[in-house]
Amino acid sequence: SGSKVAAAVARELPMVQDLTARRLVLLLMVDLGPLVAPHGKVLASQLDHQDSGIRVTAMQALVAAGPGVAASSLEHVQKRMMHPHCDNRRAGVDAMRALASICPSYARAVGKGLQEEPEDVSAADALRYKCDIFRVLGGAKENAQPFLEDMCYGLEDKDWAVRRAAIEAFEDIEEHAEEAAPMVAKRLLHHEPDVRRAAAECLGRMGTHCGQYANRVEAMMETEEDEDVLRACQASYKMLQEGGAFQRGRAGAPGWG
Repeated sequence: SGSKVAAAVARELPMVQDLTARRLVLLLMVDLGPLVAPHGKVLASQLDHQDSGIRVTAMQALVAAGPGVAASSLEHVQKRMMHPHCDNRRAGVDAMRALASICPSYARAVGKGLQEEPEDVSAADALRYKCDIFRVLGGAKENAQPFLEDMCYGLEDKDWAVRRAAIEAFEDIEEHAEEAAPMVAKRLLHHEPDVRRAAAECLGRMGTHCGQYANRVEAMMETEEDEDVLRACQASYKMLQEGGAFQRGRAGAPGWG
């Protein structure tokens, strides 16, 4: 049966030493699709491989396995987000991102990281991990929606790298970020200029998906005194104007209350 073939191929994979042969085995697992879902652990182990082609093909096999692969792979893929080697760590993040849109449990597992601090890691590793969480959630699309409020707090982070990662995540989830628009716009009134700047840029990147809150950016240009924030507002206004956001948001624009 197909499931027995998939099991036999999965058993064979770790024993194949030749790179070309190993990649062919992985490509076979891609073709087997959902049949390899029970074998996510062995696929996740290939994210540790030194060859980038092996890592990429392993990720393709995980995605091809579909939502059912979560049960056998989630914990093994997620722990690679903290891998000591940057290439393998990137492979873990990329795999989490690719799977988060098809496996809600992947999005939930990483989204919880915004609500807690990682233990026993350096400050630099904690910062990088937080940025990677936003990268994964940006790929989660609809599955990121339960964490929109937590993502908004990223715009208030003291580190610009985190604020940047949050901005890019809101841009990446596209129409699924619409519910966050009022929460982002609220931060245009924040007492910290860096937060106002991040909020303005975020609304600009969200484009038409920020809805009527595009008008807040335009209004900010008339009152903002900080030069960096004002430049961010101007740049976002241009993006919103070119994207047609104001055509959508003129009528019935919300107040500042």
